[in-house]
Amino acid sequence: MRQKRKILIAVTGMSPQILTETVYALYTQQNWLPDEIFVLTTQTGYNNIVRNLLGEDGFFTRLCKDYNLPEIQFGERNIHVIHDAGGEKLSDIRTPEENNLAADMIVNFIRQQCADDKTELHVSIAGGRKSMGFYIGYALSLFGRPQDKLSHILVTEGFENNPLFFYPTHYDNYISKKPYDPNCTETINTREAKVMQAEIPFVRMSYGLPNLAQNNVSYSEAVQLLQNNLKADRIILNIKNCTIQLGQDKPIKIADKRYFFAYAALARFHLQNKSIKLINQA
Repeated sequence: MRQKRKILIAVTGMSPQILTETVYALYTQQNWLPDEIFVLTTQTGYNNIVRNLLGEDGFFTRLCKDYNLPEIQFGERNIHVIHDAGGEKLSDIRTPEENNLAADMIVNFIRQQCADDKTELHVSIAGGRKSMGFYIGYALSLFGRPQDKLSHILVTEGFENNPLFFYPTHYDNYISKKPYDPNCTETINTREAKVMQAEIPFVRMSYGLPNLAQNNVSYSEAVQLLQNNLKADRIILNIKNCTIQLGQDKPIKIADKRYFFAYAALARFHLQNKSIKLINQA
């Protein structure tokens, strides 16, 4: 069986180092490396990534060289800047309108990536504004498959939010503990830093959204469609065809019969509730 293409997706803002920290943690703790990285960010975030991570002296390049990592596809074309309907790129996200633009772009990007069953996604919520982390996590809950994962990054005190720190080195490398304080002479060794990857369990709701994966929907539309499914007035379990139908939606085929009969067994306990109907039992 051909291995799925591994893709790391993250949102970033003023701290591009969450990308190097995430790759480092995945490699050293999970033995997992992406084939390609995609970033969703603002124009300011884009500038910070290009200036700090890319190029011969960029910290992403240094990370790959220091740990002898195989080639990972990550360049300027992999950075997607949030923009408005006219194509104007956002320098930051500060208004409700800009927040909605970020939500729609993030949700649809995850939707597109999940539509390709030949991929395996790892999504990080470590960077960007809090709303961006929420949206990308929620999007993965809407469209994520069994192979997809969600995580956050934890960094030891002194190194967290330090603009001079990008990943733990395997050699001595001293940086200022408080680079924003001109009177601080204390230094810390990046060799002693700890970066930990915390995997976040999430509910995969895509099986209840059979039509969303192929449609270009906004964040609010996706939420409303999900809400409509949750309020479906009936659930039809077709034992003969191994399908589940929520309300008026199209029947969903369950490939593995074991899962279907687990649903059917649960439904039998609730047959007194007329909102559940079993058909084609023969």
